[in-house]
Amino acid sequence: RVRWTAAATGPPVIAEGQVLMVDAGGFTARPVLTGTPATQVQVAGAGLPADATLSRIGRLVVAAGAGRLAAYG
Repeated sequence: RVRWTAAATGPPVIAEGQVLMVDAGGFTARPVLTGTPATQVQVAGAGLPADATLSRIGRLVVAAGAGRLAAYG
């Protein structure tokens, strides 16, 4: 049974009970069970790296891809 779906432009990662996913304009953290957006971050300027992969280190969200690395916190 599918509990929830969401549009994403990169692979999701599970960290601290949340799914981190790159979406249009930035990234979103969603609780694994409900999928309701808990945190949405819009990334201005150059945006996230193409096909970015996200990870979390404490409060920082790190995006890596296309030869770029960016940290948000």
